[in-house]
Amino acid sequence: MEPTFWLIILLIGIPVLFVLNDKYGWVDTAVGKPPVVEEEKVFKAPTANKLMKFTKKELIEFAENNDIVVTPSKTKAEIIKQIRKK
Repeated sequence: MEPTFWLIILLIGIPVLFVLNDKYGWVDTAVGKPPVVEEEKVFKAPTANKLMKFTKKELIEFAENNDIVVTPSKTKAEIIKQIRKK
């Protein structure tokens, strides 16, 4: 075959391979994907007014669900302060 034929095949084939690689990720599976850095979850506490609507028991459950350590024997206002600190 003529060299111009191969040149045309290369000019058309290389961009097609790039598009297919983006779609199917052939190079990533052969080489391995780079490590993904997981972002740490940032806890955004609700306002004190919203927290005041909860009962003391609900505030303690809310803190436990969001991995916040609170002292359950404290008053409702002190529990809210502990949640807002986090």
